[in-house]
Amino acid sequence: MDVHISNEHQQSLSCKYLPASCFYCYVPPSQSLQSPISNVQSIATSREQIQSNPTPDPYLYNQNQWNSSHAIRKSFETIPVLSDDNRIMNFERFRSRKRKTYRHIDGTLSFKKSSPALQYYDTIDKRQQPPIVTVVNEFCHILQNRITTITAKKLTDLLDKLTPVMKNLFNSNDQEQQQLPILIDILNALLNVHATVLISVSENKFFSLLQTILITLLNQWRSLTYLPNDEFYVFRLIVKLLNILTHSNNLIPSGLYDSTLLETIANCITDIATSEKFLDTKNKHQFRYFTHLIDAYTLYQESSNDRNQSNKDIFIKLLHPVLQCLTSNQFIHIFMNLSINSNSMTATEKFFLLICPKFLISYKGSHLEQTMKTLLPVMLPQYLKILDKFVPSAHDWNRAMIRSIEHLLRIINHGADHSPTNAKLISNYLPLISHILKLINEPKFYNNLHPTLSNPVTKLINTSISFLVNMIKEPTILAHIKQSHVALSFLRLTSCQNEKLILNVYTLLAYTTHEDDMKSMQNSDRLLSTIVQSLKITLNGNSDQSTQMEQLLETLKGLVQHDQIKDEIIKQNALPFLLACTDELTEKALILLYEILWCLAFFEDIASSLSANPNFLDKILTISKDSNSMSLKRAVGGLIWKLIQEPAYLKKVEKQEEEQKLEAKEVSKTEETIIEKNGIKQIDTIETSNDGMTTDTRSYQYDIMISYCHADKELTYKIYKFLSDQGFKIWIDMDNMYGPAMSAMANAVENSEFIIICMSDSYKQSAYCQAEAEYAFKCKRRLIPLIMRTGYRPDGWLGFMIGTRTYVDFGKFDFETACEKLIIEINLQKQSLLAASARNITMLDHLKPFTAARSGIKHFKKRKGVPFKYTQKNSLGNDDISHENDDTVSTVSEAPTLNQDFVKKSINQWTTSDVFNFLTTHHLDPIMPLCKEMNGRALIQLYKICITHRLRAYTILTEELRSEQDIDLSLNVYSRFLTAIEDSMQPSSQIETPRELPSVTNNSRTAFPSMPFIPAPNLSRSYDFLINTNASPLHTLQLVGQYSRQLQYLDYLRHRVTRSHLEQTMKNLLSVMLPQYLKILDRFVPSAHNWNLTMIRSIEHLLRIINHGADHSPTNAKLISHYLPLISHILKLINEPKFYNNLHPALSNPVTKLINTSISFLVNMIKEPTILAHIKQSHVALSFLRLTSCQNEKLILNVYTLLAYTTHEDDMKSMKNSDRLLSTIVQSLKITLNGNSDQSTQMEQLLETLKGLVQHDQIKDEIIKQNALPFLLACTDELTEKALILLYEILWCLAFFEDIASSLSANPNFLDKILTISKDSNSMSLKRAVGGLIWKLIQEPAYLKKVEKQEEEQKLEAKEA
Repeated sequence: MDVHISNEHQQSLSCKYLPASCFYCYVPPSQSLQSPISNVQSIATSREQIQSNPTPDPYLYNQNQWNSSHAIRKSFETIPVLSDDNRIMNFERFRSRKRKTYRHIDGTLSFKKSSPALQYYDTIDKRQQPPIVTVVNEFCHILQNRITTITAKKLTDLLDKLTPVMKNLFNSNDQEQQQLPILIDILNALLNVHATVLISVSENKFFSLLQTILITLLNQWRSLTYLPNDEFYVFRLIVKLLNILTHSNNLIPSGLYDSTLLETIANCITDIATSEKFLDTKNKHQFRYFTHLIDAYTLYQESSNDRNQSNKDIFIKLLHPVLQCLTSNQFIHIFMNLSINSNSMTATEKFFLLICPKFLISYKGSHLEQTMKTLLPVMLPQYLKILDKFVPSAHDWNRAMIRSIEHLLRIINHGADHSPTNAKLISNYLPLISHILKLINEPKFYNNLHPTLSNPVTKLINTSISFLVNMIKEPTILAHIKQSHVALSFLRLTSCQNEKLILNVYTLLAYTTHEDDMKSMQNSDRLLSTIVQSLKITLNGNSDQSTQMEQLLETLKGLVQHDQIKDEIIKQNALPFLLACTDELTEKALILLYEILWCLAFFEDIASSLSANPNFLDKILTISKDSNSMSLKRAVGGLIWKLIQEPAYLKKVEKQEEEQKLEAKEVSKTEETIIEKNGIKQIDTIETSNDGMTTDTRSYQYDIMISYCHADKELTYKIYKFLSDQGFKIWIDMDNMYGPAMSAMANAVENSEFIIICMSDSYKQSAYCQAEAEYAFKCKRRLIPLIMRTGYRPDGWLGFMIGTRTYVDFGKFDFETACEKLIIEINLQKQSLLAASARNITMLDHLKPFTAARSGIKHFKKRKGVPFKYTQKNSLGNDDISHENDDTVSTVSEAPTLNQDFVKKSINQWTTSDVFNFLTTHHLDPIMPLCKEMNGRALIQLYKICITHRLRAYTILTEELRSEQDIDLSLNVYSRFLTAIEDSMQPSSQIETPRELPSVTNNSRTAFPSMPFIPAPNLSRSYDFLINTNASPLHTLQLVGQYSRQLQYLDYLRHRVTRSHLEQTMKNLLSVMLPQYLKILDRFVPSAHNWNLTMIRSIEHLLRIINHGADHSPTNAKLISHYLPLISHILKLINEPKFYNNLHPALSNPVTKLINTSISFLVNMIKEPTILAHIKQSHVALSFLRLTSCQNEKLILNVYTLLAYTTHEDDMKSMKNSDRLLSTIVQSLKITLNGNSDQSTQMEQLLETLKGLVQHDQIKDEIIKQNALPFLLACTDELTEKALILLYEILWCLAFFEDIASSLSANPNFLDKILTISKDSNSMSLKRAVGGLIWKLIQEPAYLKKVEKQEEEQKLEAKEA
């Protein structure tokens, strides 16, 4: 008996799951599971046996599996296995391991033998064979013998002959048993044909027949939830055939686009997404080949994108089901449970994490934007959770996790290169951006980059970088990346050999690098030279590389925003090449090029070069007239404005200003009639001149012009509406005009009094915005800068232009508060105009108080000539004095003399005269008409109304003044009015005198001659009062004792007045001079390495002026918080090698004195949160640490204070000598505590420093390691007043550390002490600090036990219920 093993069925052998040492033969399934082919056997004995026994041995039919050879031996005595069969089976084992690559079988392989069905028909007379058998035999025979030489035409002929016969076979009910085996033979034969030949016949009608068969098989899979063996085998062969076509030439036969087939596939995907169908073990192989089918469609969809095929929605029916998979709980569950250490993935994991994402990513049809709008809002929170879980362990990722995260990022990034939708949605999930930055900064990844993107790590980094390139178009994300200071991380990636990756990295560097970082970058010249060289190579290339050209130009456009790169453009002589490119490029690339040239034209040397090129000027003028592209005309229009029109406009403006100055030189004369108390009239002639004031006092068509970037339009329109509601006339470009409308912008600038600059990264990068801002600057308009984005600080050209101007930060404050500050700034600039005008009125300083007030009101009017009346009772209370303003003559009757008696009274006791004097004293003249005949109590009621409805009340009062008196009430005056009343209502504002002040008796005067008590000239003197007397020491001491209470009171007054005067003095000084001080530092700090002794001493004294009084009052820090560049200058001084390398132990050394003053200045400034945040963002911990090597104790202590409060937690953890920080502070505390002299101030500063240090977990660990807690507890018995309060606050902070809390809780003496203080102490500050400790150590544990008990009771109740 001969046993023949059917080769075609060996294909379905899955040797992967069977022992390699034994052979297997195929046994047909039982009749209940197999196709109805009862007369076909897969194992055939001799012909005689077939003829005598058409039904095979039932034993074989009962095994629906591959049976090993020992099972066959039970039924048959000998089973010789042919050597050829053995070879083919071994080949199949090898091929099964390779099938996931879908490599096509080489034509040189031996052709497989025919199926059992055909073997059976071989045994009978050919005249008795059915036609189908004859055709199939011919088909297989030709392919077997001519496998290497068969042509596309011959194969087409064969398929044309085969197709109608196959249709008849499948339409015939009589031959159902033959259908699948014959189809298996045909498909096996086709799989051996060379791929190029298969591709050429892929549109044959035979493939349409496969479409029908595939629909039937998929529907059967859905209904039975599995496929029987033969059906699965046919399904597998069809999928393999499709994969050969798609992998070889990205081709799918058109018959497989059929909507019915796509709907059937879509239904299968929906079942998987919604019911997890087909994910069980019995469907493992079927499901794997189903994923291969989806992958084939994905590959074709990708290729259609590359070919720019018009119909990109061809597989749209599969999109929604795929989205269902990607948004299913199954997707999240599989991703969350994916092992980070695994290199391989299951079929289910591949389907959800790789295949479905690939299909979505390959889709670029008309529904893409809507698809991402639907997907991302739902899934972004889930994606963030996935990254939260896995990114911290990125150093342990293996191949499966790397591929899955890469596909996840591609999903989020899909379509972001063409639509802003993704970036806008992601801007609400900035931690996701932080995760991407961490991946880029992971050594495992950046140290293992390969030149090709086939490497998973390189692919992940490239996807991450591409993702960020698309995200920086959103201003919020760009600001976040810039604040992360990742320029070094990006620079590190430029060493990779993959060009696409490097180009993306350069794009990121261009847009995310700070101006200072670009200046300090060592290889900034390489950045430009690389881009220019790439442009030349791309321009000279033969292939169509328009996309790469556009990205190179986008990168260059970002780079030329930096002054450093503009310098390099000149140094590397790159301008001629860029001008030559204007003749070579077209469409978008040409627009980008002209935008780059426009940006470069703001650089004076480049502008001169372009202006001197007549050919270039003719070219841009021609384009401006003839081009049909609006974008191109806009870019060229900007160049025309900068090179041709702006110089002409500036000359016109300059000429107008000269004419106004000539007119202003005319002197106007005004007669002022003054009636003195004695009734004598005196007429004075007042000469006034407006020289130098013409620019400010002229009338304007618009109050304000708003210059903004379109990216910030939402906030800009809100500001515009607010200002419009306040009555301002505003010019704003709502339509985003460019190019030819530049002249409209210029006219708006010239005819606006104020220019509001809406600053952001987008504004700085826009050449249009730069043109507006520079023209306004050159026209000397009043600029009011606004910060539109949180954390933004202007640099580059914008930082230079804004200089020391006060800006309003809409990113820091809420909208209402920021608007209030904006109105205040507008009014302050108007006030400076009025003040300048008032200085030209020579008699104003000589007028009596009432006259001065009335003259001041005059300047608040809008020059409409409406008289203002004010009536006030005279001192006798029976006559009204009416005053009329006149533009030429002012007559002043007997006016009440201004006095300060109201300051001695409570505000409740003020008369109408007191209210008038109060308003006059505080320069609140515009408020006077509202407060007519008001006494103090009425004023309090007005104050309460204003406080309750702050902005609403302001609007009402403004409208009343405007309608009744034609006076505009500025927000500045309104705010000062409320502040002045609030100060007057404070009890501390009235100096209470002692109840009993003993007077000097006549006896004492007789006993001792008059003896002066001279207070010390300042608080720093060693004495409080100086007594000049000729009395004996004993009598002098008796006199001092007798007047001790008066002297104490005088000393209190002296300290209060001195400090009050100091605070007011600094407030007045810094408000005026801080901008000037900043200009001084702007000029000299960059050259600090060249300073001589004179400059060092001068700057040191300047810093001491700014810092004076800051240790006792927050005034300095609050004012300086609006001038943060000043803080940056101080940090630069500290970081100057010339200074920190030449520190001496003694402060007599000028350099040491300068650094000590700088550090002391910063110590006082960090009390202001804005300044503290600025210093922390500057990452200067290393600079401060460097100074700890100095031998001056005072300087070191101040440095430690700064380190305590400005060091980030991560920096403190990585600090090598953090243990030294604590040990030094503790040692200094011990020395100070044991010292003989009064060192309370130093003790308090040491404790303040320690209070800052113990905020860091690293220092809390050191407290335990160095056993410092017992010393701190011992100090509670030694310290008093403020030092003791600080110590208890330190212990409270430490109590949040579990080990320290346990130690404190186990100390009964300490617990008794804090409980006693809590009951008996009169110091509220001390009781607060101690109360915090009592809560943490005693009360909180008790409360938590109570809560826990309640929860247990609730659980018991719930169980019972």
